[in-house]
Amino acid sequence: MRNASDFRPKQGLSTVKVKPKIPGVVSDEAAELVNDLFDHLKACKPAWRQSFPDDKALNVAKREWTKAFIENGITSRFMISKGKSMARRTATPFFPSSGEFVSWCRPSAEDVGLPDARDAYKEACNAGQGHVWSHDAVHLAANATGRFELRRTPEGVMFPRFKKNYEVFCLQVMRGEKLVIGLPKPPPKPVFGEAGKPVRPDEVVSFLKNMRKVL
Repeated sequence: MRNASDFRPKQGLSTVKVKPKIPGVVSDEAAELVNDLFDHLKACKPAWRQSFPDDKALNVAKREWTKAFIENGITSRFMISKGKSMARRTATPFFPSSGEFVSWCRPSAEDVGLPDARDAYKEACNAGQGHVWSHDAVHLAANATGRFELRRTPEGVMFPRFKKNYEVFCLQVMRGEKLVIGLPKPPPKPVFGEAGKPVRPDEVVSFLKNMRKVL
């Protein structure tokens, strides 16, 4: 039996390397993981035979579940453990579908030590030069969304964009992947008017004010 420490959400999460040797064949480790999972689910879902009346149906389901895990990025043992926990808490005696179980496997940001999307967005909007980020995922999501735009554009427009980017980096953390900080998205170039025309004094003042807010 594995210890609870095997499933702790921390840096370097144990991941399942699914590398088929030939098309349609998954690794032995992935097959073992799915077999173990099905044994667990059969134990806590006594009506499982309603879904799998014979061994043929059961084996077909195992192959399809393995594909579902690969397609949805469910490759962390921590994520599988979370799905098992949800299965135990769900009252129904029937076996879940692969899609339902995949949804159970997705940890929340808080499960892996990340701030929720709203708090991360507020941090990204208020972060100035030299800011100490609560997590690299917040930093990367801010850079991908655009630090300048986060400060200048209404929340109704920017929060959905930031949340989408943040979820991408959160998923990488949940998979145990290493995050790499890149250069932030540059602010848009200010346009003073058509080429060849002189710049008005008020345009210069406005430009300098905007630059001070970014720097």
